[in-house]
This record gives sequence, structure tokens and C-alpha cells, in this order.
Amino acid sequence: MDGRPRHRGAAFRLLALSLSLFAAGCARPGDPAALRAAFLGGGDIMAHVPKLKGLGIDTPQPLAHGAPESIRTTVRFASNDGDLYGGTPTIIEAALLRPAGPGPFPGIVALHDCLGLYGPSGAMTSHMRDWAERLVAQGYAVIFPDSFNPRGVPEMCSRDPDLIRPGAERSRDAAAALGWLQAQPWIVPDRVGLIGWANGGTTALTFATTDGRLKQHYGQPDFRLIVAFYPNCEALTRAPGWRSDLPLTVFAGGQDDWAPARACVDLAAQIEASGGGLDLVKYFMAHHDFDAPGMPVHLKAGVTTTVSGGAVIGTDPMARADAVQRVTNLLASTLRP
Repeated sequence: MDGRPRHRGAAFRLLALSLSLFAAGCARPGDPAALRAAFLGGGDIMAHVPKLKGLGIDTPQPLAHGAPESIRTTVRFASNDGDLYGGTPTIIEAALLRPAGPGPFPGIVALHDCLGLYGPSGAMTSHMRDWAERLVAQGYAVIFPDSFNPRGVPEMCSRDPDLIRPGAERSRDAAAALGWLQAQPWIVPDRVGLIGWANGGTTALTFATTDGRLKQHYGQPDFRLIVAFYPNCEALTRAPGWRSDLPLTVFAGGQDDWAPARACVDLAAQIEASGGGLDLVKYFMAHHDFDAPGMPVHLKAGVTTTVSGGAVIGTDPMARADAVQRVTNLLASTLRP
């Protein structure tokens, strides 16, 4: 192996966080008493999560107002999907955001959800940009491969899910993004993490299965950790055996009717039985997209992967604040020297 820490222990850890437990004073990152008082008093939950100086997320200020300026570019590279298309790889366009300066920086490969990386206006979606700005301000170089537009579709929520698959096309895009990032002189090649949301979260977890390390990437440093927000855990329970050497963390919403959390509980048990480990953080009252900034809870129609054809999505301030802090701590402890 490449020397990264192995996951500690076989048992998974289920962190069940509900509104009632929160009000009763359950343990939280940061100052639990301040968080609890803010919640009960209707105050700003995010105000009690440590922020980087000048980062304007969750305030009336523009996103990243006053934060260290990031370098934004669009990069292109060949996906590792040539085996799917007769040897001709897809040329992927990716959004790259990195701190100013020579580095080297630890890196993040970030995988967008089924809505895609860009909104109708052509700008990066506020959800993905929120995380990108936050991670760059913390000192990480972040690359977002766009798996949809290079293949002729802007989004996949309302389309046949087999058109662009998390465990096939998208996993090959992620592997290629890792290889491209590691080749840059301003990256620490053995300190790259993988984070995915929804459809991208499902892709991220495929790298922890026994066939996840694609042949095109053998011999190179692997991802140091995997973080998945509300992945399709039911589909992942049918994946081949799980590796135990990658730290895995899944964030799930207990009220998620798009990617039900109960399947993630089953998945965690399956991974434990195989000798691996998964940290599952479940927020009982949260819906899908609970970590998005300022998204009112609403019914999204035109969803092809639910029986009803729709799903309830939207921000849960408590869950969002907790997830932001947990990811911040996890990345710092795993990707920093």
C-alpha cells in the first residue's frame, strides 16, 4: 500500500443526530451549548461553526467576500472511459479552483450531483460553488470534473440513469481527474481526497469496492479518504466486496426520500461484515441536499429514480452546520502533513 493510515477497526460508527437529541444536548463539533442555544432560540446555527476570516458563506455578503483570492481555470483531460466507447475516451472539462501561490497543496476531487456542475445560466451551481470556495479557502486545490456536458446532457435527474452511470462513466472521470491532479507540480500527490454528492457520492463510494481501483490507475497513489453525501446506498449494497484501507464517511438525511438513509445503515453493516469500516452520520430530520446553502425545503419534480417521480429537498441548517464542521475536521486530520 502507499502508507496512508488504514481505517481504524472493523465496526462502523452510526452518529444518529435528530432534532430531539440536539435539543437535549447531544455532542456536536465546536461548542454544543452555543449550537443548542442558537437552534432553540431561532438564531444563526452557522454563526457557531468556526469560519475562515472573510468567508462570506451563510451571510448577506457575496460568496467568499473578502476571502483569499482563488485561482479559477477550466482544464481538459481524457477520461479513462475508452474501454466503454471502443477505445475513444471522452474529453472531460473540469472546473479547477486552487489557492494562490506555488503550493504544494493537498487536493480534492469533487463530484457534482445529478443536477450537474452548472446551472441554466452557465454558472457553477450555488451548492457546488459553496463547497468549492470553502475548501479552497482552507488551502485545498479542488477539481470538479463535469461528467454530463461533455457527453451531451446538462443534468441527469430527469433522464435514464443508465445514460451516464455513477459506477462506470463517472468513476472513470474521477480516476482521470485524480491522475491529472497528481501530475501537477503544485499538488501533494499522495494527499488527495474524494468528495461526492448524491449521484457523485455514489460514484465516490465505488472507489472503496474491490473493483474500484480502475486498471488505468494501478501503481499510483490512491485517494486518502472518501466522503459521500446522501449516495444511493441501496445500489451500493450490490457492489462487489469492500476494501478496508480507505477511511469512508457517509452523510445521510433521515427524511431523505430520494436516497433513503436506511439503505446506508444496511450498507454500513455489510461493510463491517466484510472487515471494513464506515462512519455513517445520519441526521434524522434532514432531507436530500440538506447541506446546500439557503435552499428552501420543497418538492422537486421530474426525478426518474424515485417511485413517485419527485423528492423533497432543501437545507437543514443544523445538519449543514454539523456536516461542514465534520468535513473540515476530517480533511484537516487526513490530508494535512
